[in-house]
Amino acid sequence: MGQNFLLSQKFKQKIIEAAELSPDDTIIEVGAGDGTLTFAIAQRAKLVFAIEKDARFASLLQKTVMERKI
Repeated sequence: MGQNFLLSQKFKQKIIEAAELSPDDTIIEVGAGDGTLTFAIAQRAKLVFAIEKDARFASLLQKTVMERKI
C-alpha cells in the first residue's frame, strides 16, 4: 500500500509543531497506521478522526484507543 511509518520522535515533534494545533481544532488523519502521530495530535486538538484502510492497523489502533480510553 506504499506505507511509510513515523519512527523518529524528533520528526514527530516537528510535525506537531508545524501543524500549529489548538485545543479548538478538529483533525482528520488519513493513514493513521499504529497511531504514533494520532495520539500526539489528540493531546493538542479537540477532536481527531483517524482513518486507516489496512485492517491490521485499524484493529490495533482501535484496541489502543480503547485501552487508553481516549
